[in-house]
Amino acid sequence: MKGKNNMKTNIRQNRAITLIALVITIIVLLILVGVTIATLTGDNGLLTRASQAQIKTAMAEAKEQCDLIALGEVSKYYGGTQADGLDTAIVTKLNEKVGENKLANGVTASLNGTGTNAKITLTSNKGETERVVGTVQNGKIIWKDMPNREDGQWLIGDETKKKIYTIEDLVELSNRTNNGESFEGETIELMSDLDFNDVTCYENADRTDFGDINGNETIETLKTELTTEQGFMPIGRTSALALKATFDGKNHTIKNLHIDRTTSYSALIGNSYTIQNLTVKDGYVSGGWNTAGIVGALRSGKIEKCHNNNTTVILREGDFCYVGGIVGVCYSGTDEIVSCTNTGDISAYSTYGNGLNYLRWHSWSLTK
Repeated sequence: MKGKNNMKTNIRQNRAITLIALVITIIVLLILVGVTIATLTGDNGLLTRASQAQIKTAMAEAKEQCDLIALGEVSKYYGGTQADGLDTAIVTKLNEKVGENKLANGVTASLNGTGTNAKITLTSNKGETERVVGTVQNGKIIWKDMPNREDGQWLIGDETKKKIYTIEDLVELSNRTNNGESFEGETIELMSDLDFNDVTCYENADRTDFGDINGNETIETLKTELTTEQGFMPIGRTSALALKATFDGKNHTIKNLHIDRTTSYSALIGNSYTIQNLTVKDGYVSGGWNTAGIVGALRSGKIEKCHNNNTTVILREGDFCYVGGIVGVCYSGTDEIVSCTNTGDISAYSTYGNGLNYLRWHSWSLTK
C-alpha cells in the first residue's frame, strides 16, 4: 500500500514539474514573439526601416527625374534650340510632367508659382510622410527638406522644445512673443539655414495671412512684407515681452534679415535670454535705442558663439544710444558675451550726447 502511495505522489510531482515547464515554455515563447514583433514593427523595426528606405528611394527617384528635366532644358538652351529663358523653360517642362504624374511611384508632386518664383513640392504618400521643396535657380533645381506637418502648424515641438524650419516659424515666434508668450524654460532650435530672399525657405512665400508686418498699411506677400519697408518685426520687441527661452541656432545662418524701424530694440531678437550658435549674414538693421544684428538687449544668461557676417547695423539719427554688431546692451554682465565675432558695418547718427562714443563704448564687447 505504501509503495502505491509513493508512486501516486511521484506521478503528481512529475505532472506538476511538467506543468511548470510548460508554463515556462509558453512564457518564453510569448517573450520571443513579443521581441520578434517589436523587431519587425517598432520605431526602429525592420518593417519600419524598410518602409523608410522605400520612401527615400522613391523621393530620390522623383528628384532625379526633375533634375534630368532641368538638364535637358539646359542642353536645349545652350544648344540654341530654346528661345525662352532657361529657368522659365525648366519650370514649364516640370509643370507638364507634374500634370502628367510621370514622376516616381508613391510620390505626389505639385508646382506653385511661375518662373524664378516657382516652387516644386514632392510629397511621399507611402507610410510616413516626407517632403522636399525645390526652386529653379540658374538652370538647376535647389532642393530643401521640409518638416512633416500641415500648413499652419508652426513652431512644432513639445512643452520643452520648439523647432524653427521655415521663415513662417520665425514670424510665428515673433508674433507669439510679442503677444506675451515668453517660452520661459524652453529651448528654441533653428533646424536649417534661412534666407529671407529665398522662396525655398518659406512654406509659401506668397501667403498673406500674416498680415501687414512691414507697417505700410498694405497687406502684401509674406516675402515682400519681410524684405521691404520696416521689414521683420523683432522677436520680443519690448523689455516686458522678452524671449525667455534659450535660442539655439545649432550653427545655422539667417541671411538677409531686413529691419528698418524707428523703435528701440531693433534686432532679430529685441530682448532675450541666452542665445547661442547663431550667425546673421548680409542683413540690414536700423533702429533706435539698443539696436543690433542679433539681440537688442541681453536681459539674462549669455550670448555665445554668435556671429554677424556682413550685416549692417545703424543707430538712427535722434535721441538714441547703444548699438552693436551682435548685441546692443547687456544687462546681465559683460562676461556673458563669449566667442562672438562681428564683421558687419556699424554706424551711429545719434544726437544723444556723442553717438559715436556710445558706439565705441559698446563695440569692445563684440568679441570676447
